[in-house]
Amino acid sequence: MSEKEALLALRSELSYKTKNNHSYSFSNEELNRLLSERPTTLEDLGKIKGFPKNGTRIKAFGQPI
Repeated sequence: MSEKEALLALRSELSYKTKNNHSYSFSNEELNRLLSERPTTLEDLGKIKGFPKNGTRIKAFGQPI
């Protein structure tokens, strides 16, 4: 499974668990940023547009990403 496929599967899983649209977890644009920047820490993730350092997305989805 490629990194992109893994992130798409994770996004689907998170959407199912939270009963929200898949873009609530992260959009296609954000997915592409994740693939290009490949964050390894929550701090790195917080530097990516769409994932504010102290935002809800990092708190809710940061560890799985």
